[in-house]
Amino acid sequence: MMLNKKYLKARTFWDCDFDKLDVVKDREFMVSRLVQRGSDLEMLHLHSVFTYAEIYEILKHYMGIPKVALEHYKIMANAGS
Repeated sequence: MMLNKKYLKARTFWDCDFDKLDVVKDREFMVSRLVQRGSDLEMLHLHSVFTYAEIYEILKHYMGIPKVALEHYKIMANAGS
């Protein structure tokens, strides 16, 4: 599965052209932004599409992710193992 832009808000991606974001090509950027700035509903969508392990694998390669968020996904990914 992949992210569906109809469940996402353009204001979460305020610094880029939301209409030009590609859910396949820009997947990692979109996931990292949702974790950092997403609304509750956007987070529900994110978690319906990706496992905690998948999100953690994406986030651990991104600078600027709050340590608490990265640690949360690491713990949750290991809990699912």
